[in-house]
Amino acid sequence: MENYPVRIEAKITRPKPIKNLIKRKKLNAFLERSTESLVVFHAAIGYGKTVFMNEWKADRPEIKKAWYHISYMDNDLIVFMEYLADTVKRQLSDFSFPLDSYREMEDERYVCERMSAEFCQTLGQVIAEDADTESLIIILDDFQEIVTDRIKELIERILQYLPEHVRFFISTKGSLPWFTDRQKLQGDALVVTAGDLAFDEEET
Repeated sequence: MENYPVRIEAKITRPKPIKNLIKRKKLNAFLERSTESLVVFHAAIGYGKTVFMNEWKADRPEIKKAWYHISYMDNDLIVFMEYLADTVKRQLSDFSFPLDSYREMEDERYVCERMSAEFCQTLGQVIAEDADTESLIIILDDFQEIVTDRIKELIERILQYLPEHVRFFISTKGSLPWFTDRQKLQGDALVVTAGDLAFDEEET
C-alpha cells in the first residue's frame, strides 16, 4: 500500500452554508424519522445531495458532522483511512487513531479487518465519554470516486462494528455501493433517491 504524500485539507472541510436556502420540510421530516446507520444519497449531479447533507441539523451543535470529500486519488486503503480518521478528530478532539503499525502490514485483508474493528472501538469509547456530542454523522461525499474493493470492504466492516450514535451519510452519482444491499437486508440502510431530493410544488 502506497501512501499518497499530498494532504489536501479541503477534503475534510465542511462546505460553507448557502444563504437564502429553500427549506426542505418534507425531506427533513423523512430523514428525521430514520434511524438507519447508513443513509445513501443516490442521484445525478445537480440534485443537491451535498447541500442537503450540509444543512441537515446544522442548527444542532451537539450533532457533529465529519466531512470527507472523496477524490480518485484516495483509492488507497491507508490514504483513505488517514482522511477518515482526521475528519473524525476534527469533531472529536480526544479521538486518535495512529496508522503507523498498519503501514508495515502486507495482508490488506487482515489490515482491513483489524483497522475497522479498532477504529470503531476507539470511536465508541470517545463518544461515550464526550458529554458535548449527542451523535456523529460521518459524511462521505462523491463516493463513486472509490473503485477499490478493499476500501468498500473497509466501510462494510466499519458498518458492522459501528458504535451507537454514529451514522454514515454517503453521496454517490454512480451505482449504489454494494454494501448497501447487505445493510438493507438488516434493516439498517436508507436510500434517498433523485425523486426524494427533487423539489415539489410547495418548495419551488
